Amino acid sequence: MPAKLSLWKRCRFRLEALGVRVAIRMVPRLSRRRLLQTARLLSRCAWWIDRRGRRIAEANLQVVYPKRSLAELKPIIRESYHYQTRSALDLMWAPQHLCRDTLFDHIQFRYEDEDAIARLKEGPVIWVTPHYGTFEWLSTAWGLIHKIKPMIVAEDFRNPALTPLFTKLRGFSGNPIISSERAMVRLLKHVKRGGQTAFLTDLRVKPSKAATIIRCFGFDTSVTILHAFLAQQTGAPIVPVICLPQDDGRYVFHFHHPLHATREDHPQGVAQQCWDVFEETIRGKPAPWLWMYKHWRYLPSAPDRAYPSYATRSKRFDALEASHASPS
Repeated sequence: MPAKLSLWKRCRFRLEALGVRVAIRMVPRLSRRRLLQTARLLSRCAWWIDRRGRRIAEANLQVVYPKRSLAELKPIIRESYHYQTRSALDLMWAPQHLCRDTLFDHIQFRYEDEDAIARLKEGPVIWVTPHYGTFEWLSTAWGLIHKIKPMIVAEDFRNPALTPLFTKLRGFSGNPIISSERAMVRLLKHVKRGGQTAFLTDLRVKPSKAATIIRCFGFDTSVTILHAFLAQQTGAPIVPVICLPQDDGRYVFHFHHPLHATREDHPQGVAQQCWDVFEETIRGKPAPWLWMYKHWRYLPSAPDRAYPSYATRSKRFDALEASHASPS
């Protein structure tokens, strides 16, 4: 553990790691039905305990849906906890239960352009998905049924003991896992060699040269330009995919039309186009999205609407905002 951590945080991190190790051993023993029941029970506990997360979710939903009362929004928050809990349990459950023979019992693939996706089974592709449903299963499923294993970009946990545990879970189907820190050069080489990669398009990043500003639900936010950069430098298509959870515990992975970027395209426009693909789905069924994140952490210099109460001004965000006009 880092020396700078307080005694309380060191103890908390050790307890968290112990709890995850126990869960990794126990969750695979559950039947699918029991897992869904357990996810429902644990999500209720998480919703009750995590007051900070609830407040963030309330702040987010109140600005996105200003005409809805808090009473109308609370069921969305409770369901969001449910889907995120289910996603975490699914990640632990998958190594013992998902394989080529069982995959299609749990996952259905839906294509807007099946012929286009079929041509991408062997060759460079940039798969992107939001924090929606059991997004972790995208690269796992693709790695199980195809020869090319997408390189997964994942954020390191604040608790360093958790990172290797989840790296092993995410990579059980053979997918290489790399940290989001300093991933650009490694991914560029990988995609140029004909490899594929998969990561979250709503990955929260600090304002920097590796970020851009897009409009997300009508609010400015700082997001990665990694997918846009890779597409421009390699010519590889960007394929937006979203995981649609079903009531019976299965999932539908919806593959949108591939997006193509040229060197002349602005990374901001590419990132915005990719996000717009997802926003319509999330607006229609908001609960599976991760509302407990501070999606709009930075307050623009001249906001055109009310932002969540946690949003603050940032000199780096102001500089990024000044470097290019915000999307309309």
